[in-house]
Amino acid sequence: MTYTSLILGHFRRGNLSEIKNLVSDMKAKGFVPKADTYNLLIRGYCEQKDFIEAYVWYREMFENHFLPRFTTCKELMTGLRKQGRLQEAQIISSEMKAKGMDDWSSDESLSAVAKGGHQMTSKRKGG
Repeated sequence: MTYTSLILGHFRRGNLSEIKNLVSDMKAKGFVPKADTYNLLIRGYCEQKDFIEAYVWYREMFENHFLPRFTTCKELMTGLRKQGRLQEAQIISSEMKAKGMDDWSSDESLSAVAKGGHQMTSKRKGG
C-alpha cells in the first residue's frame, strides 16, 4: 500500500489529523511526496472546505517544483475566492501563468482572479 492510498483512506474517513501525521512520517523516512500526492492533499482539504490548509499544501507542492492539475487549482482558487482570500488566489493564478499553464484564460472565474477581479521529479518514490 502506498502513502497516497493511505492518505486517501484517511480523507474518506475524515481523519484529517492522521493525514498530517502520515505525511510527517513519510518525510521522516526520507520519502518526498509526488505530484499525485500533493494533488490529493489539496483536493482533499478543498472537499473539507479547509482552503487555507489546501493552500499550504499548494505552496509546498510549488516549492518542490511540482505543478498541480488545472482542476485542482480551479477548485482551490474558487474556494479561496469564496472565503475572500483574493491575494492567495491571485498568487496561484500568476504562478500558473508563469509556468505556462495557458488554460487560465479559458475559464471566466480564473481570468477574473488573474485580472485582479473579485469573482518536476521527487528525490525518492514515496507518495
